[in-house]
Amino acid sequence: MVQKIYEIIMNNHRIKLREVADIVNISYERVYIIHEELHMKKLSARWVPRLLTNVQKMNRMTISKQCLVMFQRNPTEFLRRFIIVDETWTTHQNQNNSQNNG
Repeated sequence: MVQKIYEIIMNNHRIKLREVADIVNISYERVYIIHEELHMKKLSARWVPRLLTNVQKMNRMTISKQCLVMFQRNPTEFLRRFIIVDETWTTHQNQNNSQNNG
């Protein structure tokens, strides 16, 4: 049930709690699983994660290890190409383009 709700929200960040409850056929009160299990909250009419998910944490760890290996092989070239990014992770949908961006 948690995974199904997560997928619904990821496909439509503007969905309302009542709509989620109707789709998964549970009470409006029980749909607060979004807050408790998925650790998400509504910002500007969109659902966004408050913290990184376990999958995001694993991806981040994998990428960090790969970067370390590349750095150890050739530090100068690695630093020349490396791009520093913000710590914030969020997923959104562009209304003009239905692909997810993160």
